[in-house]
Amino acid sequence: MEKNTTEEETKTIQFFGAIDRNKEGGIASQMPAYTFQRQIELMQEGIDQKKRALEMGFVASDNEAEYKQHIARETDRMQEILDSKPRLNDSDRDLCAKTYKELRAGIKETLTTVQDEQRGFVRPHEEHRKNKSACIKITEQTVDMCEANGIPVSDKGEISRDNAVRLQMMIGANIDADTNIERMRKIK
Repeated sequence: MEKNTTEEETKTIQFFGAIDRNKEGGIASQMPAYTFQRQIELMQEGIDQKKRALEMGFVASDNEAEYKQHIARETDRMQEILDSKPRLNDSDRDLCAKTYKELRAGIKETLTTVQDEQRGFVRPHEEHRKNKSACIKITEQTVDMCEANGIPVSDKGEISRDNAVRLQMMIGANIDADTNIERMRKIK
Protein backbone atom coordinates (compact mmCIF):
# COMPACT_ATOMS: atom_id res chain seq x y z
CA MET A 1 0.00 0.00 0.00
CA GLU A 2 1.37 3.42 -1.01
CA LYS A 3 1.68 6.07 1.62
CA ASN A 4 -0.23 9.17 0.58
CA THR A 5 1.96 12.17 1.46
CA THR A 6 0.63 15.67 1.29
CA GLU A 7 2.61 18.75 0.40
CA GLU A 8 2.54 19.77 4.08
CA GLU A 9 4.29 16.56 5.15
CA THR A 10 7.09 16.86 2.59
CA LYS A 11 7.68 20.58 3.14
CA THR A 12 11.15 21.43 4.45
CA ILE A 13 11.95 24.41 6.62
CA GLN A 14 13.45 27.41 4.87
CA PHE A 15 15.26 29.75 7.23
CA PHE A 16 15.91 32.45 4.63
CA GLY A 17 13.09 34.92 4.02
CA ALA A 18 12.47 37.31 1.15
CA ILE A 19 14.77 39.89 2.72
CA ASP A 20 17.70 37.44 2.50
CA ARG A 21 17.28 36.80 -1.22
CA ASN A 22 18.64 38.60 -4.26
CA LYS A 23 16.61 39.79 -7.25
CA GLU A 24 16.82 36.36 -8.90
CA GLY A 25 15.46 34.65 -5.76
CA GLY A 26 18.76 33.08 -4.73
CA ILE A 27 20.11 33.29 -1.20
CA ALA A 28 22.23 36.42 -0.89
CA SER A 29 23.97 35.86 2.44
CA GLN A 30 25.52 33.15 4.58
CA MET A 31 23.04 33.59 7.44
CA PRO A 32 19.47 34.91 7.68
CA ALA A 33 19.23 38.58 8.70
CA TYR A 34 17.24 37.82 11.86
CA THR A 35 20.16 35.82 13.31
CA PHE A 36 22.24 39.01 13.68
CA GLN A 37 20.75 40.11 16.99
CA ARG A 38 23.36 42.79 17.72
CA GLN A 39 22.71 44.53 14.38
CA ILE A 40 18.96 44.45 15.05
CA GLU A 41 19.55 46.00 18.48
CA LEU A 42 21.74 48.71 16.94
CA MET A 43 19.09 49.38 14.31
CA GLN A 44 16.43 49.76 17.03
CA GLU A 45 18.70 52.09 19.01
CA GLY A 46 19.24 54.24 15.92
CA ILE A 47 15.49 54.47 15.31
CA ASP A 48 14.87 55.39 18.95
CA GLN A 49 17.59 58.08 18.87
CA LYS A 50 16.13 59.63 15.74
CA LYS A 51 12.64 59.62 17.26
CA ARG A 52 13.97 61.33 20.40
CA ALA A 53 15.83 63.92 18.34
CA LEU A 54 12.61 64.64 16.46
CA GLU A 55 10.55 64.88 19.68
CA MET A 56 13.07 67.17 21.39
CA GLY A 57 13.23 69.54 18.42
CA PHE A 58 16.86 68.86 17.42
CA VAL A 59 15.84 68.47 13.78
CA ALA A 60 15.39 71.57 11.67
CA SER A 61 11.75 72.13 10.72
CA ASP A 62 12.51 72.05 6.99
CA ASN A 63 14.12 68.57 7.40
CA GLU A 64 11.36 67.08 9.59
CA ALA A 65 9.39 65.42 6.78
CA GLU A 66 12.51 63.81 5.30
CA TYR A 67 13.61 62.69 8.79
CA LYS A 68 10.21 61.09 9.46
CA GLN A 69 10.40 59.26 6.12
CA HIS A 70 13.86 57.97 7.04
CA ILE A 71 12.57 56.72 10.41
CA ALA A 72 9.62 55.03 8.68
CA ARG A 73 11.93 53.32 6.14
CA GLU A 74 14.24 52.03 8.86
CA THR A 75 11.31 50.84 10.98
CA ASP A 76 9.81 49.02 7.98
CA ARG A 77 13.18 47.42 7.18
CA MET A 78 13.64 46.22 10.75
CA GLN A 79 10.11 44.83 10.86
CA GLU A 80 10.72 43.06 7.55
CA ILE A 81 13.82 41.42 9.06
CA LEU A 82 11.93 40.33 12.17
CA ASP A 83 9.01 39.02 10.10
CA SER A 84 11.37 36.92 7.96
CA LYS A 85 11.96 34.53 10.88
CA PRO A 86 9.94 31.39 10.13
CA ARG A 87 6.99 30.54 12.36
CA LEU A 88 7.62 26.96 13.44
CA ASN A 89 4.80 24.64 14.43
CA ASP A 90 5.37 21.83 16.93
CA SER A 91 6.41 19.24 14.34
CA ASP A 92 8.85 21.72 12.76
CA ARG A 93 10.33 22.49 16.20
CA ASP A 94 10.72 18.76 16.87
CA LEU A 95 12.45 18.27 13.52
CA CYS A 96 14.71 21.24 14.23
CA ALA A 97 15.57 19.96 17.71
CA LYS A 98 16.41 16.51 16.31
CA THR A 99 18.55 18.00 13.53
CA TYR A 100 20.21 20.37 16.00
CA LYS A 101 21.29 17.43 18.21
CA GLU A 102 22.50 15.48 15.17
CA LEU A 103 24.59 18.41 13.92
CA ARG A 104 26.06 19.15 17.35
CA ALA A 105 27.14 15.52 17.72
CA GLY A 106 28.77 15.57 14.27
CA ILE A 107 30.50 18.89 14.90
CA LYS A 108 31.73 17.78 18.32
CA GLU A 109 33.39 14.70 16.79
CA THR A 110 35.42 16.85 14.39
CA LEU A 111 36.62 19.43 16.94
CA THR A 112 40.05 19.13 18.49
CA THR A 113 40.35 19.16 22.27
CA VAL A 114 41.29 22.30 24.19
CA GLN A 115 44.32 20.52 25.59
CA ASP A 116 45.60 19.55 22.12
CA GLU A 117 45.09 23.11 20.96
CA GLN A 118 47.02 24.55 23.93
CA ARG A 119 49.88 22.09 23.44
CA GLY A 120 50.16 22.88 19.76
CA PHE A 121 49.16 19.42 18.54
CA VAL A 122 46.54 20.75 16.12
CA ARG A 123 47.42 20.36 12.46
CA PRO A 124 46.19 23.44 10.59
CA HIS A 125 45.85 21.62 7.28
CA GLU A 126 43.67 18.95 8.87
CA GLU A 127 41.48 21.61 10.54
CA HIS A 128 41.12 23.41 7.22
CA ARG A 129 40.15 20.17 5.50
CA LYS A 130 37.46 19.50 8.13
CA ASN A 131 36.13 23.03 7.75
CA LYS A 132 35.90 22.96 3.97
CA SER A 133 35.48 19.30 2.96
CA ALA A 134 32.41 17.17 3.56
CA CYS A 135 33.15 15.14 6.70
CA ILE A 136 29.95 15.12 8.79
CA LYS A 137 27.40 12.43 7.89
CA ILE A 138 23.79 13.63 8.03
CA THR A 139 20.35 12.02 7.77
CA GLU A 140 17.99 12.36 4.80
CA GLN A 141 15.82 14.91 6.62
CA THR A 142 18.87 17.05 7.29
CA VAL A 143 19.89 16.71 3.64
CA ASP A 144 16.48 18.13 2.65
CA MET A 145 16.90 20.98 5.14
CA CYS A 146 20.38 21.72 3.78
CA GLU A 147 19.16 21.79 0.19
CA ALA A 148 16.25 24.09 1.10
CA ASN A 149 18.70 26.53 2.69
CA GLY A 150 21.44 26.57 0.07
CA ILE A 151 23.94 24.36 1.91
CA PRO A 152 25.82 21.98 -0.39
CA VAL A 153 25.68 18.26 0.43
CA SER A 154 28.10 15.69 -0.99
CA ASP A 155 26.96 12.61 -2.90
CA LYS A 156 27.68 10.58 0.24
CA GLY A 157 25.24 12.65 2.31
CA GLU A 158 27.93 14.60 4.14
CA ILE A 159 28.53 18.30 4.78
CA SER A 160 31.56 20.30 5.84
CA ARG A 161 32.04 21.45 9.42
CA ASP A 162 31.60 25.10 8.37
CA ASN A 163 28.25 24.30 6.77
CA ALA A 164 27.18 22.15 9.73
CA VAL A 165 27.96 25.07 12.03
CA ARG A 166 25.97 27.44 9.78
CA LEU A 167 22.91 25.19 9.76
CA GLN A 168 23.21 24.53 13.50
CA MET A 169 23.33 28.30 14.13
CA MET A 170 20.24 28.89 11.95
CA ILE A 171 18.34 26.17 13.79
CA GLY A 172 19.55 27.40 17.18
CA ALA A 173 18.32 30.92 16.41
CA ASN A 174 14.87 29.51 15.67
CA ILE A 175 14.53 27.19 18.67
CA ASP A 176 16.40 29.46 21.10
CA ALA A 177 19.24 26.99 21.65
CA ASP A 178 22.93 27.56 22.31
CA THR A 179 24.89 28.28 19.14
CA ASN A 180 28.37 28.68 20.67
CA ILE A 181 30.60 26.06 19.05
CA GLU A 182 33.46 26.47 21.53
CA ARG A 183 31.27 25.11 24.33
CA MET A 184 31.18 21.77 22.52
CA ARG A 185 34.96 21.40 22.47
CA LYS A 186 36.25 18.68 24.82
CA ILE A 187 38.80 19.67 27.44
CA LYS A 188 40.93 16.49 27.16
